Amino acid sequence: MELQGDASPQLPAALAQVDRLQETIETLLALARGAPASNTITTLRELLEDAGSRWREPLAALGRSLSIRSDDPELRVRASSSVLREILDVLLDNAVRHGAGRVDLLVRRTGGLVGLDVADEGAGEALDPEELFAGRSGAGGHGIGLALARSLAHAEGGQLLLSRTEPLTFTLFLPNANGDDR
Repeated sequence: MELQGDASPQLPAALAQVDRLQETIETLLALARGAPASNTITTLRELLEDAGSRWREPLAALGRSLSIRSDDPELRVRASSSVLREILDVLLDNAVRHGAGRVDLLVRRTGGLVGLDVADEGAGEALDPEELFAGRSGAGGHGIGLALARSLAHAEGGQLLLSRTEPLTFTLFLPNANGDDR
């Protein structure tokens, strides 16, 4: 098969996505086998920069913006960067598809954990948190994205929940790897 001239610049990004997907699959298989959570440490700064570079343009095309803030850009968590990227992609994609207005990504310390909040200005008061994470697709379902993200969070020793309905906010809690609990 011959590659078109326009396809080759996209090849590295596609291969990187395949690598991330492979790691996600391996994490899910480990979860299914009852393996312990990852001991990988990820500095969130790079993850946030990556999320911004990938999601600002799709939001801007819809007349929306992405705001990213952090208590500390050097915060580190005990979780795989590729799995965290997958979880953030699910949450940001959900905000793009089903949300409204500005999307806020906030990283904060909370006790011995780090919280990553993804919020938008969409209406969420009628949402049933358990139904959101049920993983049903089709009419009346919400797809498998949030169910997958919750499973990935659990596999990494974290927790994903719908923390607020006004503004609609999903929060991912992960173990703080900075050695403090400020």
